[in-house]
Amino acid sequence: VQHEDLAAPGVVAGLEHQADGLGDGHEVADDVGVGDGDGAALLDLALEQGDDGAVGTEDVAETDRKAVIVFALRISEDDIDAESLARIKEIGAYAFADNTSLQAINLPDKLEVIGNYAFENCSSLKSIKLHDNITSIGEDAFSGCTSLKKITLPSNIKRIEEYTFSGCTSLKTITCKATTPPELYGGNYLTNVEAVYVPSEAIEAYKSANIWSSYGSLIQPIVE
Repeated sequence: VQHEDLAAPGVVAGLEHQADGLGDGHEVADDVGVGDGDGAALLDLALEQGDDGAVGTEDVAETDRKAVIVFALRISEDDIDAESLARIKEIGAYAFADNTSLQAINLPDKLEVIGNYAFENCSSLKSIKLHDNITSIGEDAFSGCTSLKKITLPSNIKRIEEYTFSGCTSLKTITCKATTPPELYGGNYLTNVEAVYVPSEAIEAYKSANIWSSYGSLIQPIVE
């Protein structure tokens, strides 16, 4: 994310759309989800965690990050609390949708659920780090992320809804660390994928699992 991108009219308009329905004084409480309009707050948390592949804080001025968050959430700067944001367990539907400035993000360790369309049409997104507590990824969560070339699904993932990666035309590699194949929905639509890496002891399970079996010839052991 470049400094000037946050000031672009399209970004501001998108945040204004996402902020609809949030009232003054809205705060992020402990163990809550991030829904419509809260994407900017989680983006700020990701920017704070620049060491793990997320966009570094040097890319966005502190004042501009705060301004975007305050605008999107309609809160005061005093309510921005990274410690509270780190306890977020769910990203709600459309939280980051249509954010074409987002290039990389490192999600909170305690996050468990990514909602439907959460990152839809984030066309500049190239890198996203999913931690092991994530168990479910929603329908079309990453659809239209045309810059995403690879994705690593964590070891505790249990469910991947329909068309999660639909329209990810650059996606070539999927790594899934789960030893039990997660439920996968949407059919054989990942036509551009060239390799699916899974734990070596789980190769046969993936090759016989529903829908995963469609990619049987692409399934290979993870090489550490």
